[in-house]
This record gives sequence, C-alpha cells and structure tokens, in this order.
Amino acid sequence: MLRAAAAELAESCAPLVCTEGQPSAACHRLLTAARGRIRWRGDFDRTGLRTTAMAITRYDAIPWRMAATDYRTALETGDSEPLKGAPAPSPWGPTSPPR
Repeated sequence: MLRAAAAELAESCAPLVCTEGQPSAACHRLLTAARGRIRWRGDFDRTGLRTTAMAITRYDAIPWRMAATDYRTALETGDSEPLKGAPAPSPWGPTSPPR
C-alpha cells in the first residue's frame, strides 16, 4: 500500500507511516503529535477493520481506500480474501465492507 500511495501521489505525497498493525507506543506518540489530517488504510481483515475503527477514534483519522467498493475490488483482483472470524464493525460508512 505504501508503494501504491507513493506512486499515486508522487512528489505531492505527505509523509507515510506504516504501523504494521496495532501502533506501537512510539508510533502512537508520532501519530498523536502529527499535524494535519491522518488518512488510514488497513488490511481488509478483521484486525484491519478494528485498527481502522481505532484510528478514527484515537487520531480522528479518515479511512483511505477502505470503502465497500475497495473491498469488493480487492476480492476481485485477488488482493484480499473474504472476511472470516468474529465480526468487526466498520463504522466509517453505511456501505462499509460486510461484517
């Protein structure tokens, strides 16, 4: 995803941070101190949905490429698998990925 963001945004790209899942204490401190809006992209799995919901609450983040249409495209292109396991809410939109 970092590569896709950098390619799409090129030189106008803001700083990118990869949390590798749940943000560490150091990452949390960095994100808390960040100026401007944080756009958040998680994997299309239950953990990704949970970390995105957490980022919205904790950092007032804006989900990026996390809509239901993005999920369906990821399924169609083989970039994701159907969601499995315990449901996780996706509160950022009425057309969010299925729970």
